[in-house]
Amino acid sequence: MALRRNAGVQDHRVAELVKLGIDRQAAQAWLDSQEPLDEEADSGELEAPNPAEPYHVWAENVPVMRLFLRLQDQWVTTPRGLLQTLPCTRVQACMELMGTPRRQRPALFEQLCEMTHAALRLEHQEQ
Repeated sequence: MALRRNAGVQDHRVAELVKLGIDRQAAQAWLDSQEPLDEEADSGELEAPNPAEPYHVWAENVPVMRLFLRLQDQWVTTPRGLLQTLPCTRVQACMELMGTPRRQRPALFEQLCEMTHAALRLEHQEQ
């Protein structure tokens, strides 16, 4: 099974580095040097991760990963036990309990939506 890398996700890393005073071309060159070099990754396809192996999470993704993991027992499931949704009220309550600043919540919510949609696609592919 293959997973899509960056499917539907806007990459703002170059713009963020430029805001920090880094030359746009230097920022892009550095980011390009950080990308996987194998042909499979260049095509946008990655192998499904092995759950037994550790993996790296980019710093900009840590907040949404923490939120996603905190919500792992809050999913509503179908009668067959498949994942169905993460209720917005539970997401909002979790963000409040975690102390997420209000100005960060909309972007964090958008990232969480991307993650939940990916989880749902994987869940339903396996069935």
